[in-house]
Amino acid sequence: MVTEEVNQNVTQISDLAQEVDTVVTETSHSADELAQLSKRLSTQVERFKT
Repeated sequence: MVTEEVNQNVTQISDLAQEVDTVVTETSHSADELAQLSKRLSTQVERFKT
């Protein structure tokens, strides 16, 4: 019975770790995209300054 509980807990931890990995990857992609958009916006703003 204790072994089953430990196995369930380990499985839950593994599942959560996979979810965290997915979220981190998505966040990283979003951050990269935001950085690209920021550069594009800066380029557009520079056109108005000159």
